[in-house]
Amino acid sequence: MALLAAPFALFLIACGAGASGTSGHKINTGTPNQTAGTPTATSTAHAAPKTTAPAAPAGDKSQTFTGHSDKLIKLKGLSDDRLHVAKMTYKGSSNFIVDTIDSDGQEINNLANAIGHYVGNVAIDLGGLSDQTPVAIKVEAQGAWTITVVDMATMPQLRSGVTSGHGPAVLLVSDGMLAGLSTYVFTHPGRENFIVDAYGDDSGDTNLINDIGHFSGEEIVPSDARVITIAADGDWSIKPSS
Repeated sequence: MALLAAPFALFLIACGAGASGTSGHKINTGTPNQTAGTPTATSTAHAAPKTTAPAAPAGDKSQTFTGHSDKLIKLKGLSDDRLHVAKMTYKGSSNFIVDTIDSDGQEINNLANAIGHYVGNVAIDLGGLSDQTPVAIKVEAQGAWTITVVDMATMPQLRSGVTSGHGPAVLLVSDGMLAGLSTYVFTHPGRENFIVDAYGDDSGDTNLINDIGHFSGEEIVPSDARVITIAADGDWSIKPSS
């Protein structure tokens, strides 16, 4: 489904069927909290000056869950017209498997499938197999874990300079950031999968990178992209191509 062209300054995305399929939701893209979530986006660019623009409407409240073993988390209060992110940590030595569940009890998306310690941010209702907002999250683990479900508007933005982080991440792209042929250099010195997807108004879900191990290369980011998701096991960086 293609993402419907809509005023992204405040709300995004009515998603439709793209290359991998997207779900029909909206996301508030008002000024995000640059320090929210893990990893933290950093930049060599100067900070943007403060403006008097009106604040974006408040998003869904965060929900935090903890445990030490298998658990079914029941979600409440998630708006169908917004997008959300699971901020996850795990301090065990065995498998950590996390899946979203629909109202029929069926698995929708796998959010995490790792062995050992895990830290990352993963979109729970974007690029999915269903346009239904999850009603639950199933956790399989043998160790301490924490999952906080937040409104995607709290995620950090892609910066005009260097954006860097570690592990799975979700980045917002501000309106006007991309124009014409927008080329970025992506690097990943990790040993496992490095997957980067962009979600845009008309382009839908575009897979930019799907590699294993060390990666360094230039990729074109669709000019209508509003969200970038990253799956990685190590450090990563994104910077505009010179």
